[in-house]
Amino acid sequence: MDADKIRATFLEKFRQVVYERSRTLSDQYEKLIEGADEAIADALMRELHTLKGESRMMGFAAAGQVVHALEDAVKLTREDKFRQLPQLREVFFEVLDSVAAIAGQGASPDPEPICHRITAALEGKAPKPAAKKPKPKKDPSKKQTTSSADSDSSSFELPSMVRISGQDLDRLSDSISDLFSTYLQIQDLGKGITRLRSHASPHQSRDKRKVLDADMLMNSLQSLDRDLAAFHREYRERTLTMATELDLVLDQVRQIRLLPITTLFNVYSSAARDLARAVGKQLQVRIEGETTMVDRSILDALGDMLLHLIRNAIDHGLEKGPRRLGQNKSERGSLWLRAQVVNDRIRIEVEDDGRGIDPGQIRKIALRKGVIKNHEFETLTNQESIELIFAPGFSTAEKTTELSGRGVGMDVVRARLQDLGGAIYVDSTPGQGTRFSIELPTTVAIARVVMFKAAGQTFALLATFVRRVERISTQSLLETSGGRALTVPEGTISAAHANELLRLGAARSDNEHTPVLLLEHGDRRIALLVDELIGEQELTIKPFSPYLSKIQSVSGAATLEDGSLVLLLHAGELISLAGRVHAPMAFFTSQTDQTEQQHRVLLVEDSIITRELERSVLVSFGLLVEEAGDGVEALNLLMQREFDVVVSDVEMPNMDGLELTRRIKQEEATEHLPVILVTTLASDEDKRRGMEAGADGYIVKSEFGSQAFIDLVSNFLPDLPLETETETENEDDPDPQNNPSQGQET
Repeated sequence: MDADKIRATFLEKFRQVVYERSRTLSDQYEKLIEGADEAIADALMRELHTLKGESRMMGFAAAGQVVHALEDAVKLTREDKFRQLPQLREVFFEVLDSVAAIAGQGASPDPEPICHRITAALEGKAPKPAAKKPKPKKDPSKKQTTSSADSDSSSFELPSMVRISGQDLDRLSDSISDLFSTYLQIQDLGKGITRLRSHASPHQSRDKRKVLDADMLMNSLQSLDRDLAAFHREYRERTLTMATELDLVLDQVRQIRLLPITTLFNVYSSAARDLARAVGKQLQVRIEGETTMVDRSILDALGDMLLHLIRNAIDHGLEKGPRRLGQNKSERGSLWLRAQVVNDRIRIEVEDDGRGIDPGQIRKIALRKGVIKNHEFETLTNQESIELIFAPGFSTAEKTTELSGRGVGMDVVRARLQDLGGAIYVDSTPGQGTRFSIELPTTVAIARVVMFKAAGQTFALLATFVRRVERISTQSLLETSGGRALTVPEGTISAAHANELLRLGAARSDNEHTPVLLLEHGDRRIALLVDELIGEQELTIKPFSPYLSKIQSVSGAATLEDGSLVLLLHAGELISLAGRVHAPMAFFTSQTDQTEQQHRVLLVEDSIITRELERSVLVSFGLLVEEAGDGVEALNLLMQREFDVVVSDVEMPNMDGLELTRRIKQEEATEHLPVILVTTLASDEDKRRGMEAGADGYIVKSEFGSQAFIDLVSNFLPDLPLETETETENEDDPDPQNNPSQGQET
């Protein structure tokens, strides 16, 4: 292997080591300033010396030179008992950030300017501002891994390599070997099945004329029964063993996927200092809980959101040095990045000691921009006012700066977190600072959910949002002017039935006792009534594709053991919906009466997943939906019962949507039945073919559930009370927190 290949092999590992050493050096520097300690000084000098040597070994001469200059400067301060060490703060962190940038971007900067700034800082002179970091060598195949104020992309990329101990690797290998052995044992059971089949046919002897008497037949059946019992025991034991071993493998793989949160914090603490320098602010970043272990998927999802909160803290929160001194604060602002595991949730905090958020000012801006109305201006509490920053389109910035206006607003941060089953909270004191708290499940791939049924369909909710499950008497529900309510130990909270929130029709009227899920999302609660409680289990959650991600109240889906699809509902959006729905007294009306009032739709789609998702959209409009897998099956259903509209895919086996449309229009009984074709094909030629076949409407799948689709359905079912989410928000819900959509940055 030549030198270039050896270097490339170790480069990724070196980048990780640089971040780890930078974190260690930052901690040691802060401790050394707090109190001169020879042991800490020795450790810091060793780290600098090692970093210098590693940089040179990897061919980063510029990095080695600036670290060497810093090492010499720290040695000089040691002779003076580190009295001059605070003067090196800015250049100390600049050197660490520069080394990380050089290693991450492959840049080759001129080290002399930084070396001169180190000398100037040591002499007590104000160092000249750092020049912009050099552009990295262009490599279109490599995504940048570091962040800076002047970089075009400040995105976070997970390391492609992870460290795993030899002991963990051996355990995983042993578990996989055991699992494979059990698999082979279960395969051997197939031979037992063959033997049982031969025992089950004792009359098939070589002598076809020989007839078994009753005793022989009875003995044969008894022997067969014993063999079956033994086979069942062996099968149960081996499958149980295999399930246990599989759980062990999955648990070990989850452990391997865990990375320390410092993997993310180290990158963004460097980015934070870069951003602060770029706008002329002094900043120290404090990290707490850096050893907290987080799943790779969570780290990847957190990247952009965490950077956005850091940008906001520096741009809108922290004041410049002179102003801070005038407020009896230290000239240098502080930014805390914290992480901890609370129960089965990971909590990330971004806190600054800046100007804080003025709720009165927020109300004024919100009123001026039409986010709230006049009566709300007078009635909103301070906390409710602060949370207006999550409203779509809300921004306190009068103009776009280098740090703001990058396309991610606080409303989008909240929406992304909700998609991951998370939440965000804000706590602020004017003049003292602001703290944002993010809560997420420990992993977004496998989640513990509570499953229930509503209107015959199975749904799931993340267990972390279900405070508890009860069974209540329907007589205990209170009727109020704002809808139904339920009194629980925590107080009186709103109550709503899942059928109503999801527009699935009326709830069952024959239940004297109803299961209820007490949902809690942030500081909001609701009692969710359901038809049947199924239980709690772990499921692998799959997020929706982009063109289905806007389905209201649904954040993903999972496949059950029997192959059926269960939709994962979003607790926060259900609570918001309950705030907008004033449920009528018809909660206990007959389901038969309700069914007679609903329109019936025939949904024709060969893809099971697509059919389930399209069905959920149609059901959410209050429609009764029957399904068919192709045109032939659809024609059979049309002969059995009447439908109000047909919604069909185009490309299907056996009989496609075009032929199905022609057949429908040729029959006298169905010639006036509206047919809407839904497909991925969007060309004018495809639409023309659909219309020539007799289709009454044509829409591409990316628009399924959109306003265009709603309008199209309304044309054929004019008495169907459909309205878009936007209309509901504008007319019925004055609380902008309940309306997640994209907007401006705060």
